[in-house]
Amino acid sequence: MEPALVDGDRLRCTRLHGIPPRGAIAVFVHPLIPDFWLVKRVVGLPGERIDLDFGELLVDGWPGLDRWGHGATFPEGRWLVGPDAAFVLSDNRSLTIDDSRRFGPVPIKGMLIATRRSRRRRTTRR
Repeated sequence: MEPALVDGDRLRCTRLHGIPPRGAIAVFVHPLIPDFWLVKRVVGLPGERIDLDFGELLVDGWPGLDRWGHGATFPEGRWLVGPDAAFVLSDNRSLTIDDSRRFGPVPIKGMLIATRRSRRRRTTRR
């Protein structure tokens, strides 16, 4: 399975108005490192309980709502998403932990939603 974003992809970002949809690609400032932007997948919405149990993501106790993750999701834990926040994870979970597993749910305010515009085409010169 190919990651959602690959080198050469271009993103079109728009300001978020309201609650981001589950599965949206979110772009936001890192909560712990100012001036460093992250691109992550929204998997948990306001008011939901997120559990990581034996490598599986559960939303309010339900499995199967995460169609984007690659690899097992560790470390295990439980998070409650506040009314103005979202729970975000990397698509390639086994290679990074710099997401809500590390810093918890992120504020929705200031979040951008991205759509993939195009892929860079490989060209050969003759």
